[in-house]
Amino acid sequence: ESATNQSLQNASADGQGVIAFDFQRHFMDREQLLLPLKLSVDGVTYDITDIESFQTFAADHFEAQTWLEKKYMSFRLVDEPMPNRCRH
Repeated sequence: ESATNQSLQNASADGQGVIAFDFQRHFMDREQLLLPLKLSVDGVTYDITDIESFQTFAADHFEAQTWLEKKYMSFRLVDEPMPNRCRH
């Protein structure tokens, strides 16, 4: 919905959403997540304003990812609110 990170701002401006698996991998391993952040997951909006609210969100939505999954699974951005075209 809104973000401080430029990569998320660019996706939002283009009407794109990020798959949860890639969101988790990207911001846990590659890029520092800047706060505040407003996310929408399955129609529920989350305002993440501090480390505690991020930890609560992560505990509810993040799952353990193996090295194999991290290495080989990658998803493209999707159209919001419902994917309606291929982005290949």
